[in-house]
Amino acid sequence: MSRLTRGPLLLLLSAGLCALGIAPAAAAPAGETGLVRMMHLSPDTPSVDAYIDAVSAPGTGVVLPAVTYGDVSDYRSCPRARTRSAPAPPARPADPPVLATTVTVAPG
Repeated sequence: MSRLTRGPLLLLLSAGLCALGIAPAAAAPAGETGLVRMMHLSPDTPSVDAYIDAVSAPGTGVVLPAVTYGDVSDYRSCPRARTRSAPAPPARPADPPVLATTVTVAPG
């Protein structure tokens, strides 16, 4: 992956994951789930499918299909746990992610 592509992708993931756990606690049952929101903020990066999944329980998280530049998702409920976020080329979840990061989803 070129250095020019990696920078915008890091910005995209960082900005999108900064919103974790910021919504009001009444939006999700406390202690069980947290809230996530994804933003695509890199104009030089193509559309991606975003996978936000609990590291300890794959398949229990959020999939945001075909996220394109400028898209901002609604807050989505996600298991409260260490969570892996990985954008991948659209409709190709078996491919290695373009970039991956792990965060902790806070309750609420």
